[in-house]
Amino acid sequence: MNRLVVLAIVASGSLAHAGARPYAFTQGTDSLATNEIELENWFTALNGGGHGADDVSWNWWLGPVAGINEHVEIGLFAIFDESALTTSGMSMDSLRLQTTYMPALRGELPIDVRIRGELGVPMHYSDGGGAYSGWVSAIASRQLGPVDVTANVGLWVARGKFAEMPGVFDTDNIGYFNYAVGASYAVDNHLRVGAEAYGNEKFSSMRTGHYAGPAVAYGIGRFWLAASYLFADNAPTSARMNQLGRLVLGFTL
Repeated sequence: MNRLVVLAIVASGSLAHAGARPYAFTQGTDSLATNEIELENWFTALNGGGHGADDVSWNWWLGPVAGINEHVEIGLFAIFDESALTTSGMSMDSLRLQTTYMPALRGELPIDVRIRGELGVPMHYSDGGGAYSGWVSAIASRQLGPVDVTANVGLWVARGKFAEMPGVFDTDNIGYFNYAVGASYAVDNHLRVGAEAYGNEKFSSMRTGHYAGPAVAYGIGRFWLAASYLFADNAPTSARMNQLGRLVLGFTL
């Protein structure tokens, strides 16, 4: 009997958790079980000019995600931000409330679909910066044996004060179209490797940012991680490529 208990414990920790995701930027259709809570950390760094540490800005998302039922998940994230536009170091930039809804359970349809909505609230609007934002996106994925193909498409709008340079802010409404697509292969029960693309386009000025690069994911027991390192050439006159990286860590409580 003791051996059976040990084997059961080992087996339960040998598979990646259901809430794990194959990509760092492309949102997936996996979900938590009812009443399950997961703590997530997202670390994102952007080298906007490709010229070293002076061009790097980064942020950290920290918060819980809860499975409400088989169809609904809710998450609340605190976003800490640091960039060359701020002089006070890293600070809490905003709160982001996320809700996802899956009309049919995973595997019931040929293509799994989730709808994701988000609401962002700035934490330092009165100090001259920050924006209120709303996001909505559709997430679709298909499993073909060990191969996963996932795509996201969405819109977001914001109303607020946007930093143009240190101490200079412009109040404006902005709107973006955004997308992400990923493909990956399950090497075994724990490891998945692939690639993804991510980008957005500003409606008013056609300002764009489009990135692509490798992705890797690993999960075991209650722990999982996903990482991507993407490249883009957004400045034709620049001899170097812009770089965008993200590491996402999840742990089921």
